[in-house]
Amino acid sequence: MVGLPSDFTVRALGNVHLKGVAGGMAHALFASENFDRPGGSSRNITVQGFTLDGNGSGMKYLEHRHLIDVIGTSNFRIIGNEFIEMSGDGVMVGRTFDGVTVCAQPSNFLYKSNYANGKRKNRNAVSIISCINPMIEADNVFEECSRPGLPAAVD
Repeated sequence: MVGLPSDFTVRALGNVHLKGVAGGMAHALFASENFDRPGGSSRNITVQGFTLDGNGSGMKYLEHRHLIDVIGTSNFRIIGNEFIEMSGDGVMVGRTFDGVTVCAQPSNFLYKSNYANGKRKNRNAVSIISCINPMIEADNVFEECSRPGLPAAVD
């Protein structure tokens, strides 16, 4: 997992494909810093231009394995990425990653110009558990990101 510090932009230059490792212990490919500290918070983070591959066909399904965890962060922007083979949800936004460690309330989350295909497991592209002022722009594309028992591409 890559921890993203405050006031940070990570932008892919060219075709950058990041894939979850079968048997790996990380709960996400990217997570905001301080996600695992009680009351933890971070701000102003952008993830842009990556192909994020959850390796759904190569991994055992786990409910809480996401591609990006937005925990306790204000102004987190996810722009122009591709989410494929999701094993858990593509992006999870909330105050806790484990149900125990409670971080600051996320706010001002932006999900724009992304493509998500959950065909392997039919996972949600974005799960917003807790956030003030979340924004999901209309220019995203969602394919096979739901199934019976799941609410929709965006939950």
